[in-house]
Amino acid sequence: MTSYYQGELFSPRPYRVTDGGDSSFPLNRETLSTWQLKVQAFQQQARRISLSQTSLLPDSNCYPLDPFTLPLYPEDFHRCPRLDRDACIYFVLDLDATLILYIGETHNLPQRWQGMHDCKRYLQQYRSVFHSTIGFSFAWQVPVNKRSRQQLETLLIHHWRSPFNKENWQYWQTPFIF
Repeated sequence: MTSYYQGELFSPRPYRVTDGGDSSFPLNRETLSTWQLKVQAFQQQARRISLSQTSLLPDSNCYPLDPFTLPLYPEDFHRCPRLDRDACIYFVLDLDATLILYIGETHNLPQRWQGMHDCKRYLQQYRSVFHSTIGFSFAWQVPVNKRSRQQLETLLIHHWRSPFNKENWQYWQTPFIF
């Protein structure tokens, strides 16, 4: 069993986290619920802004900004053969709280999610507290060029402030990121 130390979300005192499959979480549920509500409030505001826009990209009329408007898939999506396409932007969602937890890009979705992925660890900790239904959505009409796709991913990460993306840890701290 490995131990990690990290500062509390709203306090300067450190707490201990173990990765031995323990389902208990060191922060109290009230603190984590407050964290979740703050993320949710921001994303609801971002959703209202998105509904008044058609795109984050200046020359694109077809890119959907809200991942909840895309078809939703379960966590075992990588077993669906029809999802074996080239490039996409993918969204990891808390369907119960209507939250976008993570945004990523890939050119090979099944391989990307079946391999090592930090987000899987974050989700395990998140679920140990909230017992949420996790889902995925995918945007397929994205640039095939990796650099362009990464630029779009960055725009979406900043727009939604998805808390599991490291670019947004400054806003949400890291209660599930060890």
